[in-house]
Amino acid sequence: MNTNQPAVYDPLTRALHWLTVAGFIGILTTIVLWTIYSGLTKIRTRRRSRRQYK
Repeated sequence: MNTNQPAVYDPLTRALHWLTVAGFIGILTTIVLWTIYSGLTKIRTRRRSRRQYK
């Protein structure tokens, strides 16, 4: 399928593909890390508030 296309097309598409994949993975990892971080901070604040009430 790549025989009709110019030689520059293949590396460009590969670079764009890997950039999009890396960006998608980066966004997913940031969302996951943010949710974990927010959950940990919420748990910490809850524990602190419980200690204060006691």
